[in-house]
Formats: sequence, structure tokens, C-alpha cells
Amino acid sequence: MLLTLAALAQTGDLPIDVERFQPAPDTYGYVVTQSASTLGHLQIGVGLWGDHSRDSVVLLRNGQRVIGPGPDFADGVIDQRSMAHAQLGMGFFNRVSLMVDLPIILWQEGYEPGAPGTLYPADDLVPSGPGDLRITPKIVLLDYRREMPIALAVSGTVTAPLGSRRSFHGEGGVTASPMLIAEIADGDVRGGEHHVRFAINAGARIKET
Repeated sequence: MLLTLAALAQTGDLPIDVERFQPAPDTYGYVVTQSASTLGHLQIGVGLWGDHSRDSVVLLRNGQRVIGPGPDFADGVIDQRSMAHAQLGMGFFNRVSLMVDLPIILWQEGYEPGAPGTLYPADDLVPSGPGDLRITPKIVLLDYRREMPIALAVSGTVTAPLGSRRSFHGEGGVTASPMLIAEIADGDVRGGEHHVRFAINAGARIKET
């Protein structure tokens, strides 16, 4: 990983998704886990999330952390990062929704790794900019009924390479994440009739090479 990361940095490209916080695409999700419910017919969903992380990316050598070269550079590849996620979507026919999520890097500090085998940085990180646009359609396969407290849905998040390949802003290519969603609740989630619920998401992530 160290050699690969450094080799990419020599070309100015760091097409790696390092953001672990990716909020659920609609208002019925569990922060990062999707719900099997979706927006109602012509219901508009709006969301704004923010997060801050420290030491998002660090270099390790023989199991020990490598401190970045001071005093002019931060000690981590991504020393700290503040993000925002702006979300907008709409539901159709109570079974289909389409959500769009634009992640924005508000500020980050760190350095781009240099050549393999050296600790010298190539450059400072580009401090701010948009990330890759995330588009998530969702289809409800099985909705809640009084006699059956189980719902099933499928979603498929596709990212469009809007962010720069520099400084961990974007991956520089299209990715797809198909997802199967199962949820159990003691009442209708969209109607707010539930008291307890939980969901399981299972899927894969496919990246363009």
C-alpha cells in the first residue's frame, strides 16, 4: 500500500476513496444504514450532514506510524478533514425514490506522499473542493403490512467522477454499489407508526479500473 500510494502521488493522482462516513441517502435511514422504506409519492427529501475526522490517512512502516516531515508539513497524510454532504431527492408512487448526494471537502490538511522509499512529500493537499457526486435510486420490493412487519428494498449508488483525482478528493472514475436492504419494524416507518425497528444492508462495491 505504501509503495502504491507513493507511486500514484508521483503522477499527481490519488484516486482513492478515504471517506468512511457516507450518510444514508434519504431521511428514513439510520445515519449510515439505509432503510427499506422510501420517500412517499412526490415527497421531497433534503439533508445536510457534516463530519470532521483526524488522521484519516497515515503511513505505517513495520507496524509503526511514520510521522510526516516537519515543520512545514502535517504529521499525517490527511491530518484533519472537515466534510459536508448536501442531499436532495424525491419519491415516486410510494415505492421508488431518487436521491443525489454532493460531498464537499470544506477543509483538509496534510501532504501528498512523495517517491517510493522516501519520506519527502510531493506537495500539500489541495485544501478544499467537491467530491464525487453520489446518485442513489431505491425500489421497495416488499412494503410493510399489518400482518407482516418486514420490508425489503434494493438500491444502487452510482458515483460520478466530479471530484479531482488530486489529494483524495475523488476516484477519477465511475463506481457502483448495489445493495439489498431488509428491515423489521413494529409499525409503518414512513407513516411514523413504529416504536422499534432495525435494518440490515448487504451489497458490494464495483470500481472502474
